[in-house]
Amino acid sequence: MRFLISLRLIVFLIVISAHQLCRAEFPAIEGRCSEVAEELSAKIVGKRTLVCVRAAAGFEWPVHEAVCLEVTSSLRERQVDAVRSARVAVLSELSDSREPFTPRDSAQIRQAGFQTVVTGYLRQGPRSTVTLDLKAQHVSSRRPVFARRIALRRDDVSLSKNVPRLNAQVLRYCTQNFGVQVGDGICASLAGFALKDVRADRPGVYTWGREMDDREPLMPGDVLQMELLKMERSGFSRSFAHHTAVVESVTPRSITVLHQNVGGTKIVMRDTWPVTAKRQGLLQAYRPLNGDSVLQSVSPRRQSEPQIVTDGLTVDLLATLDPRLDAVKGLWFRDGGLKLNRDTPGKIQIPVSPPGSYRLEMTVRRLFGSDNLGIGLVVGGKQVLLVLDAYRGTVTGLHFLDQKKANSNSSTKKISVLPVNEWVRLAVDVSPGEIILSKGESELLRWQGSPAQLSMDPNYAMPRSDWLFLAVWNTQFEIRKYRMHPK
Repeated sequence: MRFLISLRLIVFLIVISAHQLCRAEFPAIEGRCSEVAEELSAKIVGKRTLVCVRAAAGFEWPVHEAVCLEVTSSLRERQVDAVRSARVAVLSELSDSREPFTPRDSAQIRQAGFQTVVTGYLRQGPRSTVTLDLKAQHVSSRRPVFARRIALRRDDVSLSKNVPRLNAQVLRYCTQNFGVQVGDGICASLAGFALKDVRADRPGVYTWGREMDDREPLMPGDVLQMELLKMERSGFSRSFAHHTAVVESVTPRSITVLHQNVGGTKIVMRDTWPVTAKRQGLLQAYRPLNGDSVLQSVSPRRQSEPQIVTDGLTVDLLATLDPRLDAVKGLWFRDGGLKLNRDTPGKIQIPVSPPGSYRLEMTVRRLFGSDNLGIGLVVGGKQVLLVLDAYRGTVTGLHFLDQKKANSNSSTKKISVLPVNEWVRLAVDVSPGEIILSKGESELLRWQGSPAQLSMDPNYAMPRSDWLFLAVWNTQFEIRKYRMHPK
């Protein structure tokens, strides 16, 4: 019995230890920041707090952004409403300065609605030392409520010592398979098998971990998802219509990746890209994770009122939404029309609250996959999803109606609406007691009833219940037109 208890205790400690190891984004920096996190958080708990870190010249990677991430994480773990300056549009360039903070910076932060600011300033000293001056103060006061100078070793802020542990495990799997085919040889299999091998989470089909924003330092072991990406510089060019790679190394001048299925070659190979290459298309980085991150989700990021684009009474929904601000899950981007990669589900909110009665008109084509396009409606104040070609292209209907899914309620139609690579004109007429779906001139579905019968599947839940939205399930579409007319 004692042996069993001891064994269970060992397993429990291993699990807890593994969770803690995977928590740090930057292990060496996190270890030093955690020394003051408890005291710092006690000074500002209950306050909306901005975190911003700057660095003097001389560092070879954006270590100040790494410190900012770790300070923010430590505060959020301790119930402080902390936000990185990089996540606030009007303050996103606040960390670019190489000079210490000034009262003028505090005034700018106060205008953005924050009560407290935590600032950090990194500088290199003699004999391989680095100092971090960390302060916290209320924006209405010049006297800090917390001030501490933290002495760091050069190794504490080196890139090699701060590779997240889960990243290192992912990279180890990829390097061990260099020169061989992983899985079926497609590009996504390398990242997919690596994450599975280290028991990392995979939130979606092409959502490889925690979605990173553009100011986060790219690290070995991060996963890159590319959509219609073109990179060009003198003597260098690369094009990836839809591709996945794993970062092997990062320098101030280049990024080296490991990937497969390039030019028809289905073995893991290496490629180096200059940082200064001009980019078109979408390059999204993900950090492997195990469990939930305490950091704010990158999407949705809209924090300001949208600019509603109209033509008379007609609202141009495609022109009004911003894929980078309004995406809730998955990668949404513009290329001719609105496109997305595959995810389960992919979701984007449309920052428009419709009137009581309205008509939606859409032109759409299926690019890849056999599952549903979801048109998010607001009916009598209730949000509901109208799915087309759900359940692998076999069902069209309301999801949920009377708490039942689209394949088993009174709106269910056993029809397929959207063939591959064919443009289709759709219209949805909505009033508080009626929904009509049409394809061209043909009516496909008519529902009449009470809005109280309608509800949302939690899988498709949206941040704003009064806005329109779109959703997909593991399928790619292109939308060229999407408009709303009041009735």
